[in-house]
Amino acid sequence: MYYINTMAGKAMARKGHASYPDDFQRLRPGENFTAWRVGQDWEIETLLTGEMLLARLKAIEEQDNRERERALQYVLDFANENCFDAELTCNQLRSLWTAHCLRYGLNVDTSEYDKDLMTVWAQAAAVEGDTAYWSDYSSFDSFMCAHLV
Repeated sequence: MYYINTMAGKAMARKGHASYPDDFQRLRPGENFTAWRVGQDWEIETLLTGEMLLARLKAIEEQDNRERERALQYVLDFANENCFDAELTCNQLRSLWTAHCLRYGLNVDTSEYDKDLMTVWAQAAAVEGDTAYWSDYSSFDSFMCAHLV
């Protein structure tokens, strides 16, 4: 979620107007856009409007998607490079998955979560589909979401 010009909005509500630079605390002289992450959300201060603003928001979304894909690839690489006959390795995979879900706001049993987990399952099953902790996708799903529900 994007929160745009919240401080300027508060000034607008308080004074009836917002002005630059007084009500845009993070914009430096010469800048027209700055963004920072707060949890899963983005805070944005900007003087941009219309198509220019939409283009910057789209660039942030594309960057987020690339970062998420790189993080998922890390989990997949771990699954590919390890054997899951030891409790430690299974727990490490679950920990990586849990961190990935928390970082990218993936909620259990949503389409995004299920799509990414199915990708991890395909990789883990190719290495070792039957362990002491899972024997099929359903049991893998239950194991992997244990710290998320």
